[in-house]
Amino acid sequence: MSLDLPTLLVVAALVIVLTAGMFVSHAWTETGEDVDRVWALAFVAAVATTTFLLVAVLAPDLWPAVPLVNGFTALTVWAMWAGVRLHTGRRPLVGVLYGVPVLTALASAVHGPDGGYWAGEEALLAATAAGGYATVAAILRSHLRRDRLGVMLAVILLGHALFYTFRLVLFVGVGPEGRAFLTYAGTEVATLVNVLVIVGAAFCMVALRASRAQDRRVDAANFDPMTGARTSRTFPRRAQDVLDGARGTGRPAVLVAVAPEGVQTLGAAFGARCAEQAMAVCGEVLQMVLPARAVLGRDALDGRAFQVVLTGCTVEEAHEWAEELRKELIDTPVPVPGGHMRVTASVGVVDAADHGFDLEAMCDAARDLSRSATAAGGNRVARA
Repeated sequence: MSLDLPTLLVVAALVIVLTAGMFVSHAWTETGEDVDRVWALAFVAAVATTTFLLVAVLAPDLWPAVPLVNGFTALTVWAMWAGVRLHTGRRPLVGVLYGVPVLTALASAVHGPDGGYWAGEEALLAATAAGGYATVAAILRSHLRRDRLGVMLAVILLGHALFYTFRLVLFVGVGPEGRAFLTYAGTEVATLVNVLVIVGAAFCMVALRASRAQDRRVDAANFDPMTGARTSRTFPRRAQDVLDGARGTGRPAVLVAVAPEGVQTLGAAFGARCAEQAMAVCGEVLQMVLPARAVLGRDALDGRAFQVVLTGCTVEEAHEWAEELRKELIDTPVPVPGGHMRVTASVGVVDAADHGFDLEAMCDAARDLSRSATAAGGNRVARA
């Protein structure tokens, strides 16, 4: 038994409409954040793509359907890219978001009524593949690379980008009527791949939105109930006040970035509850060894990391404190089913005087140091 292309497109349209409808209705009615609206745009574009593709197949004389298919296909991927950027705190670059799809549609439209079904196909395939690669790069450059859902989304979109690269190579090499292209990269195969990508991406995005909503609920309080640290909403203001006070009185100040290691592994092996228990243990140890007048908070850019402002001590003294903290973490086991495991940490230490007592600059520098310590093998302290 085989499905003809119109039937396949109708089935694909129904699946995509159902998936998109659930995501769009939930995203727009619950929060209305920009990231939700941009990701919803991706699914709306996917619905439009399938609709106009069906029109192009059933009514070849309606040639404007082909440029619309190409433009909305590119918009689907590039809206995912813009949504990832927004989700990770970066600008969506609206010019790129809409410019690439418009240029892709124009590359087809310039052929006019005589362009046919494959008009501007090279531009479409290149734009779609580039959008997938750009989205994967945006994920890998952000904190999402340490999130299983972020990695899953990157894998899905990387596979999609590689498939469209493969389609482009075959299209240029053997043409749209070539047997290899029709067998391995034709419209039927591409439709099935696109449906799988839309459904998989929707699952990842819904889960990422749920995680983001949980972070917002935590940030609504002054202190994180799980770790006892200040939330990313209240830490910056309090920490900057402490730094300003230290600068006014001439006291030294240091910022310490603490990145626990092994939390994600615990979550993957034993479930989210064990990961939360590990974070609670990290918070408990930090509270236990925290010096007087120190300010402890959660990192706004990395939900698994902590930041500590220490006043009245030098970088050398802060380094010694960080070593004590690191050893205390190792000595404090995390209970897991059937036994115990230990969590380590990589720590970055920076001097306020080197960054003008500016919290944001200090956080960036300390965060980079802790990441370098992790990349060097982990479970160590690095200082500027």
